[in-house]
Amino acid sequence: MENKISALEQFDKQFNRLLQQGAKKLDPFVLLLNPNFKVKDDFVKTPYLAAIMGLTHGNEIIGITVLTELMNLFAEKIVCFDLPLIISLNNLEAYANNSRFISFDFNRLYGRIDRSLSNYETSRSIAIQSHLEKVGFALDLHQTQLPLMHKGPFWPALESKEVINAIKFIDPYATIVKTPPKSSNDLKNGVSCDNFMFLNQKIGITAELGTRGFDSYQKSYGLEICLRFLSLVQAKYHEKTIENSFQGQEYHTFKTLLNENGLVLDSKLRTFFHLKKGDIVGRYQDGSLLTAEQDCYALFPKIDSQVQKDSKDPLGYLMA
Repeated sequence: MENKISALEQFDKQFNRLLQQGAKKLDPFVLLLNPNFKVKDDFVKTPYLAAIMGLTHGNEIIGITVLTELMNLFAEKIVCFDLPLIISLNNLEAYANNSRFISFDFNRLYGRIDRSLSNYETSRSIAIQSHLEKVGFALDLHQTQLPLMHKGPFWPALESKEVINAIKFIDPYATIVKTPPKSSNDLKNGVSCDNFMFLNQKIGITAELGTRGFDSYQKSYGLEICLRFLSLVQAKYHEKTIENSFQGQEYHTFKTLLNENGLVLDSKLRTFFHLKKGDIVGRYQDGSLLTAEQDCYALFPKIDSQVQKDSKDPLGYLMA
């Protein structure tokens, strides 16, 4: 708990430094940089321009460290960014509780119509969504809940040419996992940040920096992609092309694993765990086995008990 308080104190220190330099507080732990800049009318029709967010899931803690360092670069004038930028820590209660979420997965609440269950997360998501509605670009910093058996970070991305090109600009070597976007019919039940942005014809990007916890590589990589994201926003605003050579990997063939017939995934599975044809993936309640139909990888296997509380998402995917 002491480390958590210290991390929040460091974030708050940089937050207040930027307030003294002319930034604006929109909500607790939500800062607007360059609030007096007027975005040109013909550009994405938004009063602000971009947002970078962390702690969407409370136990994915690297975001607070990355955003604290980013604000320090702004405060020290080491990095100059003259366009409107929102910096936000989203789920502080889950962070204090060291859990992914308290009652609702914060990253499945955007656009949700039914707000009858009022609590911190639903109220906070309404506030964050009101700010997202005013930006054209959003970068959401995440970590995986289970160990990542893969070299380097990866980017879950909607199958959108604009989003894929934006990620390639930020990191030409990125490993991109394409996922089909949910439709506007799903919006009323709540969707993720990137899907919410997509359905509003804007660019939302999610970066999985690594396994949850702290390490210096995730911090440095996270800071680098934040700066590249800001370069992307500037390039788009000033009508420059963002095409870039791309040498990473793209995966986009999925078999969805649904929580049906009492399916329990094998405990050895981890994100990007390599499965060979015939390997056991899970067991059904009747004792029968689910095996891999071909060589593939496990993506987002939902073994953690709290992760499985989110019944709107499948248990996971097998990825060819």
